Amino acid sequence: MRLRKVLFVCAILCAQISWIESVFRPKPKCNQPINIYDNLKCKPKFGKQEKICPECYDCSQIDPKINKCYYQGKYYKIGEQIDDNANLPSCYVGCYCNDDLTFTCAVTDCAYPSIPDGCYFTNEVNQCCPSGLNCPDNNTLICNVGYDVYEGQTFQNPKDECSNCKCARGVTGDPGDPHCKKTACDVEITQSNYILGYCAAVYAQLTDCCPYDYMCPRDDDVFYSCYDSSSSSDSDSVPDSQGPRVTCDDHNACKQCRYGKSCYPLGTKFSRYVYDPDSPTDDWYQFTECECNIPPYFTCTRTFERPSTE
Repeated sequence: MRLRKVLFVCAILCAQISWIESVFRPKPKCNQPINIYDNLKCKPKFGKQEKICPECYDCSQIDPKINKCYYQGKYYKIGEQIDDNANLPSCYVGCYCNDDLTFTCAVTDCAYPSIPDGCYFTNEVNQCCPSGLNCPDNNTLICNVGYDVYEGQTFQNPKDECSNCKCARGVTGDPGDPHCKKTACDVEITQSNYILGYCAAVYAQLTDCCPYDYMCPRDDDVFYSCYDSSSSSDSDSVPDSQGPRVTCDDHNACKQCRYGKSCYPLGTKFSRYVYDPDSPTDDWYQFTECECNIPPYFTCTRTFERPSTE
């Protein structure tokens, strides 16, 4: 009887420890660049199997046939200005829609006057210029996020690297925290027409929050036939200049990516290898490789290479 009681108590303690660990253990993060989907107000879709990353996103509200600019879930007529309360990239103001479906913005020039020793400027999240001045005393709040941040200062959210927070009482960094905002991407303003045209998002590395470029279809894109994405090897891929195109189907959106006016099966890869136009010596190349891994957009990474002289 005593052994049974001991086992019962151990079972309860183990259950409590497991529950505590599940609550306080950091949740695994998706290692794919999905911040741009959140900014575009696309809706994540998860498959039947529990995964860290969404299976795909529903971006059906982005319609290239609509002759308007698009920014974070809203269309703007040509000449119309983005709402003042929109989450714009830092230092962008007064953005309005152009004929080519991009935006033109003014860029704020901040003034930084001299301040007393020991004082600092305060900021609002994702705003370009300081909003005030604070000289800390013993009552000043300090937020520790791996380093000390004083009240009114902003910092990258350690719980979500693609958002920024303001040090204030009650800040947690959790989803929905009013002291935090998602990082807005410059390309949503400067290349919004490419987003509408379902061009491929280009990143320096997949851990980046924002793409820095978009790549639209060209004749020198080299496609590779679709492979089984559950396999660890794509050695059976065969170059195909046309690519394994499929009929675009909204009911099968999680199984295909759009690239311009065409659709390709999940797992399709393509690459582009061209001279770097910014190379000072004309002997550096841009190598861009793209993959359909979280539809509907292709995700690409770009590296810069110099041919071997050997």
